[in-house]
Amino acid sequence: MTSTILGAMLADGHAVFWKINYYVSDMMHGSEDPTDAMQIVRVLAIMLAEEY
Repeated sequence: MTSTILGAMLADGHAVFWKINYYVSDMMHGSEDPTDAMQIVRVLAIMLAEEY
């Protein structure tokens, strides 16, 4: 299971969704400790709400 932070905002009048997932360095599994910067990889995904 990955640790995830989610958000939404308006950008130039468009609703935008974003999320940050925290994975262990092999990118195959979620990080158990997302605060350990030496063992995690952060992945940011951004999309227009209208494409959801």
